[in-house]
Amino acid sequence: MLKLRIMKKIVLLSVLIVICSTLKAQLTVGYSFGYATYNMGEMKDMLNSIQTTPPASTIGAKNMDDFPGNIYNSINVGYRIAKHEFGIKGEYHTTGGKLSKIDYSGSYEMKFILNGYKGSFYYRNYFYTFTSNKGKELFSLFGEIAPGVTFSQVKHTGYLIVEENTLDSEDDKFNANGISVLLQAGFKYHLTSNIGLQVVLGYDISSGSEFKELPYSPNINWSGVRLNGGITYSF
Repeated sequence: MLKLRIMKKIVLLSVLIVICSTLKAQLTVGYSFGYATYNMGEMKDMLNSIQTTPPASTIGAKNMDDFPGNIYNSINVGYRIAKHEFGIKGEYHTTGGKLSKIDYSGSYEMKFILNGYKGSFYYRNYFYTFTSNKGKELFSLFGEIAPGVTFSQVKHTGYLIVEENTLDSEDDKFNANGISVLLQAGFKYHLTSNIGLQVVLGYDISSGSEFKELPYSPNINWSGVRLNGGITYSF
């Protein structure tokens, strides 16, 4: 029985190898990094509301960070057949907000660090490829769609110290999930038959994630522009 199972797996693997060879399929891995903007309007409103109410307003806390856009990283593993590529993609995003005040009488800080871990499936279509006279691919233009899920995490810390006495201290961590769709287009330069360099521009549409544990129950929304460059390797 065990030998039969092994034989079935060998036969199936052999069939897949033959199909892939016939279709000239390629396994592709890639890494890219770039800049992302985020639609964090509700988080900015929350920070502003905290700043204008005691104790932050009383001591004159300053806004040091207001959930700006930031550098992000992305990795993908795909399978390309002719002009079609299917695969999975992972992204890491981070941003944050901070109120702070320090003087001779004490110190105050309220900080929110947001981390977004996105996993998605993607489909990429190489709709135009320019080749040399010898048939070598030189560069390609492509479009891509990638629906997925973003796992959001908020790290909330804060303290109020007056004359070396800690009157208040907070240290919490909360999680929530949301769905999103990434639409983007790019340019890929074929450095060699296996190595490619690419530049991609797109927009991520996110449903957002509500955090009821935070003041004013804000919605964390990772929607925004995505601009990145990276390298790919095809086996």
